[in-house]
Amino acid sequence: MRSARPKVLHTLAGRPMIAHVLAATEEAGAGRAMVALGHEAETVRAALPAETLTVVQEPQLGTGHAVRVALDALLEGDDGDGDDIALILYGDMPLLRAATLLALLDLHRGEPYVLSLLSAIVPHPHGYGRIVRDKDGRVTGVKEHKELAPDEEGIDEINAGVYCADLAWLRRAVRALPVHPDGEYYLPDLVPLALAEQGGVEVLRLDEVEGGGADEALGINTRVQLAAAEAARASIGRTCSPVSPSSTRPLPISSPGSRLIRTPRSCPTRTCVALRASARTASSGRTRRSPTVSSMRAPG
Repeated sequence: MRSARPKVLHTLAGRPMIAHVLAATEEAGAGRAMVALGHEAETVRAALPAETLTVVQEPQLGTGHAVRVALDALLEGDDGDGDDIALILYGDMPLLRAATLLALLDLHRGEPYVLSLLSAIVPHPHGYGRIVRDKDGRVTGVKEHKELAPDEEGIDEINAGVYCADLAWLRRAVRALPVHPDGEYYLPDLVPLALAEQGGVEVLRLDEVEGGGADEALGINTRVQLAAAEAARASIGRTCSPVSPSSTRPLPISSPGSRLIRTPRSCPTRTCVALRASARTASSGRTRRSPTVSSMRAPG
């Protein structure tokens, strides 16, 4: 962003990016919000609503580690129950709608999956993690761009980085994440762990959500992308899509999918959310971002 200001505090429509994310999670039913802080932790903390829970991720060992730190702080002394759901997202996605989060949560509750996530179809996916499927369309994994085999580089379905998981399973899974050669733990590694479970994995494409579009997957790294997000937010028809890390051209929204998920009017569960301020390096195709964790408990 070429600025001393922490990335998530750069403004969109007059509000910090992270404020848009927190507002969306609150509208989706979040009862508690936990922000996992990293770079410039105190500066970000001072800009958050007073009631927002925070925890500092130190050392910063990747997105998977951030979720573990957030869950430990959020749920200390409170194991919840078997109906709790965790929602994980990022503090640099200001276009993500509450309606989309509700659709993902509703889909997750209606299926036997232990992990659900959002994806988007984009024509220029270079630099993004991809959803890998078999010939029958079943999800077999999520790979970072640098991990793709030559025959996988043409995959145009990207991982939006928004996850929904059974909370009890997630608390076990984050402790089972493998450590990478750089000493970090990555959130996409939750997918093979979930695939090994009987529940498995569900992926909801953003163009399958009523009123949704690939622009919601935009994570802000540059001023160009921030300007694209401003344009997308101003467009009621949501006709602007994410900017590729290697391009400044707006990407067209993909064509409608084979199903349309209608957004429920409300979520019948309590949600609690945690976010972490992010620092992403797009040049290497590797992402260091700010996860948001939310737990939802069915009314009892």
